[in-house]
Amino acid sequence: WKAVESNASGVTGDAFKEFTNTFYGKLFSDNPTFPETLFKDVKMPDQKERLYKSLQAITGAVNDIPAAVPYLKDMGDRHRDYGVTDDQYPLVGAALLHALSKRSGENGEAFTPEVKESWVKVYDL
Repeated sequence: WKAVESNASGVTGDAFKEFTNTFYGKLFSDNPTFPETLFKDVKMPDQKERLYKSLQAITGAVNDIPAAVPYLKDMGDRHRDYGVTDDQYPLVGAALLHALSKRSGENGEAFTPEVKESWVKVYDL
């Protein structure tokens, strides 16, 4: 789980902008209907900030996964209320893994298979 925390650390400032641009760029290029459906009434600067806060909450809780489960469940419930369907979660997960793979951890760690596996486990909670 430390791999998740290390990989996401330092996603602030310009690195955060790059990360969110990569994430939403991949999400929308792979799913061209999303901007006009799921994100139709979404203010993207606000959405990017919510993504940042979610990543911070998740990575801050990796040492206490049971404590993170209620937060993750609530986030999933909110997204269902927004109209996200079960078949769309893997599409978002793929875009997230893509964006994470494009950056190194705070200490230069690569996005190794172990880091990817850790992120998949967290995302699948």
